[in-house]
Amino acid sequence: MDVVHGKKEVIAMTGTDLRRRLDLAGIGQADVARRAGVSGATICRALRGQRTLRPEVTRAAEALIRERVARAAQALLPMA
Repeated sequence: MDVVHGKKEVIAMTGTDLRRRLDLAGIGQADVARRAGVSGATICRALRGQRTLRPEVTRAAEALIRERVARAAQALLPMA
């Protein structure tokens, strides 16, 4: 989400965009389906652009990506 002139601007994400981000993070469709509480077929169709991305799918995917990045950052940081 970007902030423009003090207001939040929601950036629309397509299924293809989300699939690319999930692939880069090494997160599978089954992981997103489990987290979002939807079927694997729902995720597959959404990521191929055949269905609209449901908010719970986007939230689940974003949470998984954040967690994966946080774990990767922890692994790179020297122990204090």
